[in-house]
Amino acid sequence: MMLWIVAVSSLIVTLAIYAYGYWFFKNKNVLDNPTKYGFKREPIPYGMGIWAVVAFIGLMLVFLDLTLQSTTILIAVALLGLVCFCDDLFDLSSKFRLFAQIVLAGVVVFGGTNIMAVSNPFNLAVPIELGWWGILFSIFWIVSLSNLMNFLDGVSGLSSGVSSVGFLILLILAVAPGMHMVDQTMLQIMAISLFVIAFVGFLFEFPAPKFLLGDSGTMFFGFMLAVLSMINGGKLATAALVLLIPLFDGLWVVLRRIYDKKSPFKGDYKHLHHRLERIGMSKELILISYVVVSLLFGLIAIFVWNTFFKVTSLLLLVSALSLTGYLVWTKETK
Repeated sequence: MMLWIVAVSSLIVTLAIYAYGYWFFKNKNVLDNPTKYGFKREPIPYGMGIWAVVAFIGLMLVFLDLTLQSTTILIAVALLGLVCFCDDLFDLSSKFRLFAQIVLAGVVVFGGTNIMAVSNPFNLAVPIELGWWGILFSIFWIVSLSNLMNFLDGVSGLSSGVSSVGFLILLILAVAPGMHMVDQTMLQIMAISLFVIAFVGFLFEFPAPKFLLGDSGTMFFGFMLAVLSMINGGKLATAALVLLIPLFDGLWVVLRRIYDKKSPFKGDYKHLHHRLERIGMSKELILISYVVVSLLFGLIAIFVWNTFFKVTSLLLLVSALSLTGYLVWTKETK
């Protein structure tokens, strides 16, 4: 299948569904509460991520052959979108949301999207077999990325912008010639559709938001970034490099919450983007910085050709981010 047909179709369908969703939510008064967060603007449609889910499922039903793997992914995505949209409207309990994420990740893993072995950075010819631990690791990976992308929701357009970069990098790797021993068609179709859906959402959220995707968008993008990184052998190191900032920030925040004897799932304003805003960076500069850095990390993932160098790059970048985080924290607490 020619991917330009998928790309053009994705653009047309996404614009049409977002436009309908905007009109529908406006008329049904499904809007955010800007005064709650100190914004001086009119309320705008909120929870628009559910329409991103609708667009994706519709496109996949047209372009994909329905196998056990693709069917379980679509079922899980549909249910995840529904749960997260209800959370956008009614603030569901964090325990219920976590339970739903684990179950739906399990559905995807049951369908064959999982990591049962990982590359050995010290001996590329002999992978590390995970056995049954691979099932648990796969579920953990999906749930983690879903929540980490949701952590970026503090700045409008941040999650959709970083997700766009992630889908683009995975798409480039999927279409690169000579890199794969198995058919990448499903991965290519999903990646190009998701890139279009996320990028169009980003354009509507930045710089002046016309609507907000909400948890139903951020969770959906994180869920699918995890899923795409596992299809056909996995690109976990690639995804980790592209999403290094949210991974680093999420791990730091969760550990700090546990240390403070607070629920790791209870939101606060101590994420890296919140701290950057408090030391004087504008939301626009924060967003652009995140997207540019994620793109640079993605280029490293493309041009660094084996797992050993990717892991080495990952460790070096984590060290650099740790130093940056410390300097930001020091400046904020002065």
